[in-house]
Amino acid sequence: MKRILSILFISLFWSVQGQIHVGMTYNVDVYRPFTEEAQTYLEINDRVRSQTVELIGKSQIWQKSKFSLDLGFSYKFINLRVIDKVTSVDGPINGPYSNHYDLISKSHSLGLLLGFRRSVFHKEKKIGEIGLVSNVYIFEIFKAKYKLQQYDDFSYSSQADEPNYPYYYPYTFFPSANLSIGYKQFLIQKEKFNLGAKVSVGTNLYSDWDLFRKYVWLGVGLEMGFGQGKALFKEKKTTATLPSL
Repeated sequence: MKRILSILFISLFWSVQGQIHVGMTYNVDVYRPFTEEAQTYLEINDRVRSQTVELIGKSQIWQKSKFSLDLGFSYKFINLRVIDKVTSVDGPINGPYSNHYDLISKSHSLGLLLGFRRSVFHKEKKIGEIGLVSNVYIFEIFKAKYKLQQYDDFSYSSQADEPNYPYYYPYTFFPSANLSIGYKQFLIQKEKFNLGAKVSVGTNLYSDWDLFRKYVWLGVGLEMGFGQGKALFKEKKTTATLPSL
């Protein structure tokens, strides 16, 4: 499956003549309502942390005046950690003993991206872009484990030599889809290269994680453009001719 998708993505970018864009966004939680079960657990332990990073690669496939349409792929990484998920374990001889285990869940998703952009100008110079982006993730690889932690009076550190007790879910198809709107401010603009800082607000249209079904985030990141070319579909220019006398 990975090889097939890789071939499709490479073929896509090989055939597209437009400028190639790559970028990374870090998502900061703004609104993340929990399920009733999770809310009950948070009354006991509210040390739940999550991090989400998205990587994108896209190319322009349509252009008309100030407007452009992009097609590409996206990769999303979620790191969800429940600190002190387990605080005691039954011992084989002396009964329960105190150990602290964190539940660490990691998700890797790969999907398709469709984006719509409008250029922003100031005194005839393009300074930025307003964009609307939708990501539909095709499949997700998920892994979770309990990791033993060690506490003392001065530090909180991992015990790398202790067992991690992993368990796996190989993959799921169509795990999520999201929509975001944002603005990119150009920092560097050259003929065949540009660099911009991005800020966006996004939400999930669908997610098979209960925790992220109504998730809203603020994204901050960078995006680079390489090369110079023409889109597959571009506005046609027509010239008027005077009728012959």
